[in-house]
Amino acid sequence: MQEAVKSESKPLRSWRKSIDIAVGYEAFLALGLLSLLFAGFVSERFAPDVTAAGAAALFVVFGLVPTSEVLAAFANPAPITIAAMFVISGALVRTGALDALAHWVVAAASRRPIAGTAVFLLATLLASAVMNNTPVVIVLIPVAIRLARSLDLAATRMLIPLSYMAVLGGTCTLIGTSTNLLVDGVAQNAGLEPFSILEITPVGLVAAVTGGIVLLILGPVLLPDRRDRADPGADGEATFLTELRPREGYRGLGTKVSQIGDMNRRGVEIIGIRTRSSVKSEGLSEHVLEFGDRLIAKVTTSELLTLRNLQGVDVGLRQGPAAGDATDLVVAEAIVTLSRRSRGVRIAQLAIGHRYGMRVLGAHRHGENLGPDLSTALLRPADKLLLEGTPEAFARMTEAGDLAAITQAGGRAFRRRKAPLVLLALIAVVALAVAGIAEISILALVAVSAILVLRCIDNDEAWGAIDASVLVLVISMLIVGAGLQHSGAVELIVDAVAPLLIGQHPLVALAAVFVLSSVLTEAVTNNAVAVVVTPLAIGLAEQIGADPRPFVVAVMFGASASFATPIGYQTNTLVYGAGNYRFFDFLKIGIPMNVIVGTAVVGATWMFFPF
Repeated sequence: MQEAVKSESKPLRSWRKSIDIAVGYEAFLALGLLSLLFAGFVSERFAPDVTAAGAAALFVVFGLVPTSEVLAAFANPAPITIAAMFVISGALVRTGALDALAHWVVAAASRRPIAGTAVFLLATLLASAVMNNTPVVIVLIPVAIRLARSLDLAATRMLIPLSYMAVLGGTCTLIGTSTNLLVDGVAQNAGLEPFSILEITPVGLVAAVTGGIVLLILGPVLLPDRRDRADPGADGEATFLTELRPREGYRGLGTKVSQIGDMNRRGVEIIGIRTRSSVKSEGLSEHVLEFGDRLIAKVTTSELLTLRNLQGVDVGLRQGPAAGDATDLVVAEAIVTLSRRSRGVRIAQLAIGHRYGMRVLGAHRHGENLGPDLSTALLRPADKLLLEGTPEAFARMTEAGDLAAITQAGGRAFRRRKAPLVLLALIAVVALAVAGIAEISILALVAVSAILVLRCIDNDEAWGAIDASVLVLVISMLIVGAGLQHSGAVELIVDAVAPLLIGQHPLVALAAVFVLSSVLTEAVTNNAVAVVVTPLAIGLAEQIGADPRPFVVAVMFGASASFATPIGYQTNTLVYGAGNYRFFDFLKIGIPMNVIVGTAVVGATWMFFPF
C-alpha cells in the first residue's frame, strides 16, 4: 500500500490535496463554480450546453455532488418528458398537421386580415400550450412572414408577437415548455408533490391575456417597421419546377383545380396547364381537370415527395422503364456539372430515363425560372435536379459525369393520413395526465412508441427531432443544482437573504423570486436559471414560514416569460435571425412586457396559490 502511495504522480497528489483543503468550504467552492458558470453563459464563448456540461464535471470532480445524485439526474422525469415531447412535435410536423394549420391561417387572413391575424396568434398560443413551443415557432416563422406579406406589413411586425405568444402559451401548461418540466423535476427532488399538467394554467391564462393586451396596445407603437430583407419569404426549402399528370381513376378528374385539395397546399403553386390542344397560363383555378392534362407547378421538396406517393398522379418525367422494384427506389438531389454535354441542354435531351431508368421529379434554379415546363427547361451548371432511381443507377450516372454532388433530398413526404393518430396521441397524453392516470413522462414515452410503430414518423427523423443540446443542458444543470444543494450553498444564500425578508409580507418575497428569475433569464439560459433558483426559492419559503409551491410557480414564470432580449429564450433567438431584428428592438417592446406581465403573474400566483 505504501509503495502504491509513493508511486502516485505529483499532479494526482496535488489534486487530492486541493480536495482536502476544500473540506469545510464546499458551499463557497460551489458558489465560486456557479459564478464561473454564469460568467461562461454571459460570455457565450462556448455553447450553453458545453458550458453547463463543464460546470457539472467540475462539481463531480471536486466531490460536491455524490455519485447517486449524478445518476439520479439521468433518471429524472424532466429530460425524459422533454425528449418525448420533441418527438411528438416532430411527428406533428411530418404528418403535415402544423402545415395544414399554417395554410388555413394564411387563407383566412387573406379574406379577413384582422380576424386572420388574431386566429394565427391564438393558434400559436394554444399549440404552444400542448407541445414544446420551440418547434411551433420553427414551423410558423415562414407562415408569419407570408401572413405579413398578405397584409402588406413588414415581417418585423409579426415575428416578435409570434415568439411572445409562443412563450406565453408555453406557460399555460406543465408541458408547454421544457423549463416548466425541469422546475417540476427539481421541486420533486426537493420533496414537493409533482405539479399536475394544468395546475399552473390559471396563472398562465392571466399572463397570456395580459401579454396579448400589451401587444395589442403597444405593438403598433413599439414594434419596428423594417422591410430591408431581400427575400423575407424564404423558407429554407427549395422549390422545384415539376409536372403532374393525373391517371385514369384519379379522384380529382372532372373537378375544378381550385377544388382539388392535393393541388391547393401551401407548398404547391400551379403555374400552367398543358391540355391536349393548348397551354393555359390564366384562369387555372377554374380549369376542370381532365385525363391527359399536365399540370405545370412549382412545388417545395416536401410537397413534391408527398405528391410522388399520391395514388393516381404521375410526377415528373420518365422516358423508358424504371430500373428496379418500387421498394428499391430512392430519391436524391443532384447538381448539374460543368460538363459540355449538360451545358444548355434540355432535361429531355439528357435521356436520364432511357439511360438509367430514372425519373426526374423536378428541377430547381436559385432565384430564377427554368422555363415554361419541365421537359423543355434548359439546364445550366449548378442547377439542381430531384431524381428517383436505384442506388446502382445513381452510381452509374455519377461515373458518367453529367451530374454530381448527389445527396439525400432536402425534405420528406408528408404523411397526412397519419395526422389524426398523432393528434390522438397528443390529446391522450394531456387528458390522461390531467386525470392523474399516470405520470406524464410515462404517458409521453408510450405515445412516442405508438407513433413510431404506426409509422407516423421514421425512427431516424424522430431521434433527429430531439434537441440533444437541450437534454445535455438540462441534465448538466440538474447535476449542478444537486451540487448546490448537497454542498450547502443554497442554505448559505437563503440564510443571508432570509433576514431581509422576515417580517415582510410573503408577497414581497414572491415578487423578489420572480424578479431574480426574470432578470437572470435575460442574460443566462432559462433552464440554467430554473435549476439554480428553484432550490433557493424553496429554501427561502421555508425560512419565512410560507408554502414553497407558489414560489416554485414564480420561478417557472420568471424563467419562461422572457421578452427583453433575443438571447433570453430560444424562440426569441429564432425570430431574431429570421426577422433581421436589432437587439434594441427587443428592449423597446420587451421591457414593458416583462414589467406588466410580471406584475400580473405575481398577483395571479398570490391569488391562485395562497400562502
